Amino acid sequence: MNESAKYTPDYTDSQVVIDEYWERKGMPSFQYTILKKLGELRSKGEEDIRYLIEVFEKYPDAPGVLILLVSHLDLSHDYYTAYIVSKLLVSMYPGVTDFVKKSELIKILLDFQFSQGEEGLREFGEAIDKWAEGVNL
Repeated sequence: MNESAKYTPDYTDSQVVIDEYWERKGMPSFQYTILKKLGELRSKGEEDIRYLIEVFEKYPDAPGVLILLVSHLDLSHDYYTAYIVSKLLVSMYPGVTDFVKKSELIKILLDFQFSQGEEGLREFGEAIDKWAEGVNL
């Protein structure tokens, strides 16, 4: 095979990092197993955070589990905890663009969750615009 034709994984892509993590653990489809279980719990109306925490306790460095925790906490409006977990995720996987962007977004939400009035709304809008444009916050 030609040297230039070798596959080079893109370690800035979150899915590549997540898939490779589980492959190294000898469980190549485990992220999808987690997602399936979460879907089953949600369809039954059961809380999924307990399951996520159980998986996190077994695999505390699993990027897929960490980002699912961040997303769950974010959707629950627990921005402080979501930010802490996102910073942990970014410290372990600093080159993954999706993880960095999610952490930046949660920081904005945390900073402005109690802002009031037109000035607060304007500043929040400016921060979101900068974030969307890729300006390093």
